[in-house]
Amino acid sequence: MDGSRRIAIAIAIAAACGAALLGSLGFVAGGAPFGADASAHIAEAARVAELISDARTDFWFDGTNLGYPLFLAHAPGATLITGTFAAAAGGPGSAMFLVKLSVVLLWAVMPVAWYFGGRRLGMSQLEAAIFGLLSIAVRDRIGIGVSLASIAESGLYAQAWGMALLPLAIGSVHRYLSGRADERRGPALWIAGVVLCHAFTGYYVALAAAVVVLLWRDGIRRRAGQLAGVLGIVLALVAFWWIPMALQADYRAGPTWDSELFNGYPAAQLVKWLMGGELFDHGRFPWLTIAVIAGAVVSIRNWARPLDRWTLCLLGVTFALFLGRATWGVGYALVPFHGDVDVARYLIGVHFCGLILAALAIARGIRFAAEQIERAKLPPWLTAERAIAAPLVIAGALYLLSVYRASDEQLRTFDLAGDGFLETAQRLSRDRSGRFAAHPKLSTAPPVYLDLMPYLAARPALLSYARGRRDTLSQYYVDNFDFAASSFRLYNVRAAVSRGPVNIEGAPLREAWAAGPHRVSEIDSRFGYFDFVRTPVSLAGDPWTVRWAAGDLVRPLFEIGVLPRFGGGKQRIAARDDGVLELYLDGDRVLETSTPAELVSAIEAKFGRRAIASRVLQTWTAPNEFRATVHARGKGERLLLKASYHPYWHASVDGEAVDIDHVAPNLMAVDLTAGAHEVRFRYKNPVYQKLLFLAALLGVLLWGTGLYRRLRRS
Repeated sequence: MDGSRRIAIAIAIAAACGAALLGSLGFVAGGAPFGADASAHIAEAARVAELISDARTDFWFDGTNLGYPLFLAHAPGATLITGTFAAAAGGPGSAMFLVKLSVVLLWAVMPVAWYFGGRRLGMSQLEAAIFGLLSIAVRDRIGIGVSLASIAESGLYAQAWGMALLPLAIGSVHRYLSGRADERRGPALWIAGVVLCHAFTGYYVALAAAVVVLLWRDGIRRRAGQLAGVLGIVLALVAFWWIPMALQADYRAGPTWDSELFNGYPAAQLVKWLMGGELFDHGRFPWLTIAVIAGAVVSIRNWARPLDRWTLCLLGVTFALFLGRATWGVGYALVPFHGDVDVARYLIGVHFCGLILAALAIARGIRFAAEQIERAKLPPWLTAERAIAAPLVIAGALYLLSVYRASDEQLRTFDLAGDGFLETAQRLSRDRSGRFAAHPKLSTAPPVYLDLMPYLAARPALLSYARGRRDTLSQYYVDNFDFAASSFRLYNVRAAVSRGPVNIEGAPLREAWAAGPHRVSEIDSRFGYFDFVRTPVSLAGDPWTVRWAAGDLVRPLFEIGVLPRFGGGKQRIAARDDGVLELYLDGDRVLETSTPAELVSAIEAKFGRRAIASRVLQTWTAPNEFRATVHARGKGERLLLKASYHPYWHASVDGEAVDIDHVAPNLMAVDLTAGAHEVRFRYKNPVYQKLLFLAALLGVLLWGTGLYRRLRRS
């Protein structure tokens, strides 16, 4: 390709990036983002910035769902990067701006990243340029794939990072496995980056590479060995994340909802959406859908070309997995790592393959048109390039306008000062000794209440439907919060924010403040993060499996000063799959019932209902830490911390380390002898994890140094 065509391609890609950037400027300068999960990512990045600013390397987020470990989240990379920049830029207060800025930059750089990804896949410059331009042209119905809606509406911030890196990672490993490159560390670095930013997208890269291995029978063992070597390096680079996650998987929640996004859509519906333009052109003329279908037809005819064959095979595998549990039933869980995957995520792969096909079809159409024009008898001044340039310029102008308008319209913000929102957060910030509740029953279910308001108030909230939802067993219990007085105490919820007056029967809330439609209601009773309870019985079984039983029992038991431990023993409760509870005392089964109240009465009759005599005198909270001075009576009364249990928590009493018991619903308790004590709970990531992180960082730096030296020599 001559220089003028290269310049034209560079101008086209730069113009697309510029249109996306210009259309997004209002989003960066505006208020808080509307995207659903965006609020949770802002809060997490702010927490990371706070911890790094304090020179802490143990990442625990206590903002929602009673707290969860950040390093055990499924996509820690984006949060760590943004939080680190926020720490350097002045602290947690800059997190919102940096999240919005990174969203805009990721969106604007997509055409460039996908262009270079296409080149690594073996595309010509024209094909790769069209591939890059199409990367920001998708409009899908579901709002979870390679589209602006996934960022602007769904707020899938971590996925946006994975989305930008996806073609570079797939292209790099494809080039290596196809024998067009000898270096395997480069593909490994790209894949590791994708995995850390978004685990599912990283899995899809490995899936695409596996198709490369299996597609050609000759050399399959060699390619399989090469892929194993690449993935080995990837696992080493991300070991600081996946090893503790694998070891502590029992303390992550399982599937948290039963919906089409989780289970998949019926095949007939997906085909209807595809043919009707809903997967690529939602709300507009289906020009991209036509290009995708045409590309599939043309690629079938060009089956001998490796890129066409690989793309069609990958699309077939992707679409089969996209059908999910709705089509394949329980057998879907047999696919590795698919026990609790959200099936709708495979729309990313459908878009990736579809855009390759569309790019190939459009490029072939342009070349075909050029060939026909060259054969035609045209005036000498009307060359084939000039004849084609005119319609391309018109199409390009319409494309740039659509990119600008989409960015300007979809990336929306709202004014924090309006409607009393910021004032409400400031009111909540006055008392940070307990959590506050935002909840669907209070008409405050949107993520801006569940995640953004805790960030602005610097005060933990009760629950979130976004980040952390699968990263702690506490999610189930806070999701089923029942607004009884004892539940407020059990979870240390001291206030509630609502739109309009609270109208929940039995809720012990007193309206204390109002601004516009917002109300802040508070609790008259005094309690905190610590309490004393007795734990005379245990709840047998896996904590996630028996969560339904714990959810039914903890509140009535807590009202008599009792909570069950998780584990076995002679005094235990067994929860059967048929919903029946069995009570064993001294090893003998004494009760079999499906009524929790009956079992609570039996426990009260056996162990008595006496007032707790131990007292919490004073408490302190800090990042990753809870402290209290107490006066304990002993006699079975144990100190309870109302934060999510995790093995990485450590407790000490008067400076001496003590064991922590896992107590239902998902809290922690320690034994105390009679008398005055100072108790401290601290969250610490294991030392091996930090050493693995440093080793990975050192490996990347050494590889980068070697690459720089080779480039200088060449």
